[in-house]
Amino acid sequence: MGLVNQSATTFVTRILITIVNVPISILVARTLGVDGQGVYAAAQAFPTLWATFWLFGLDAAHTWTLAGRRTTLGRALGNGIVWVVVLSALAVPSYLWATRLLDPEKVQALLPVLVITAVIIPLVLARYLLLACFLGMHRVDQYNILAIASQLLLLATLLFVLLVLDGGTKGAVVAYAGSIGLLLILSTAWLLRRREPGDRIRTDGPLMRTSIWYGLRGYGSTVFGQMTYRFDQVLVTQFAGITQQGYYSIAVLLAEKLSHITNSLQLVLFPKVSASTAEEANRITTTACRHGLFWVALAGACLYVVREPIVRILYGSSFLPALAPLAILLPGIFLLSFSKVLTVDLSGRNRRFPTTIAMGGAMVVNTALNFWWIPRHGMIGAAWASTLSYALQSLLMILFFLRITRVPLRKLIVPERGDVELYRRLVRSGVERMRG
Repeated sequence: MGLVNQSATTFVTRILITIVNVPISILVARTLGVDGQGVYAAAQAFPTLWATFWLFGLDAAHTWTLAGRRTTLGRALGNGIVWVVVLSALAVPSYLWATRLLDPEKVQALLPVLVITAVIIPLVLARYLLLACFLGMHRVDQYNILAIASQLLLLATLLFVLLVLDGGTKGAVVAYAGSIGLLLILSTAWLLRRREPGDRIRTDGPLMRTSIWYGLRGYGSTVFGQMTYRFDQVLVTQFAGITQQGYYSIAVLLAEKLSHITNSLQLVLFPKVSASTAEEANRITTTACRHGLFWVALAGACLYVVREPIVRILYGSSFLPALAPLAILLPGIFLLSFSKVLTVDLSGRNRRFPTTIAMGGAMVVNTALNFWWIPRHGMIGAAWASTLSYALQSLLMILFFLRITRVPLRKLIVPERGDVELYRRLVRSGVERMRG
């Protein structure tokens, strides 16, 4: 299956996940209110950020080794089990210690669920490593189907917990943890059935060393990226309070829906570039970048026009303060599209250090601006800090990519005749299938 077809299929499954996620966010926001939404969003963001910090890029190493046929699925799963146990033993206690640094007055509503969020960390670690196995096997669609199943269960569980049991914020966070657990069970069962005969689940010392070497080379970029994407929510909670976090989380949730387009390209692009020659990678990546930019720009313009009725209808008038940060974040998400596509390209070429520099620079700027602006301007300062740091990150990634590949800049931006012809073929194929 080609890049466009695979990306389109992945995007459709992402849209299906969104169709389930939107009712979840509506249910949480309307049932728990602004503060409850803030707590629920923090319960998702905090463990994910901390798990990424302790993962050391091992998930990317899993994908790289499997996509390049440098290991077997059984060995990757065996090492993954060891990594989850060891890293959880380090991550969970340090997370509980770090949460003591939060301002108790600003995060009072979050305190009752902090222990539950700590339990989520091992689940997130395992989810990342299992997703890496699916990517390395070029089985993204199957993983997305399993993700849809887990989100449907989460929606059903939240309906029962919030509307029948009146479980409140704590019940919502427990339901979220349970949905990740279900995804892990389904994913593991699927992978076990896809092992080759004789491919036992066992640890592999040389593979561990290779994974650590590869992971650490891109570890900085992974941590810096997560700090840029998620640390602002921690600081909004710390400096502006849980109410502003509630508004800001809705703005981030809606703005990041645009990222489903580039995320779909990322999931398909990384294993393809890892298994391609330099010339093939240049062609694949520039095509992906042009198409991604076009669709993100189109979707972003539409979202900007209808953002107020969407927030009013879905979440209620009490969440209208989210409109201001949402409008600021939209251009930042568009600019970030460059970085998302080019990052996986350089990772697939095993050129991860430039990515680390770009994301490190963006993280420094983002963190400095957040510490400066959030105490003064709240969530508005966080939104501007994100957009400016996204612009810097993408600018640096473009410069590194052009220098390494010698590809002209216009190849990333300017549509080509073949792009139009590609859409014509897709439309023609769709019509023929409908007629058939």
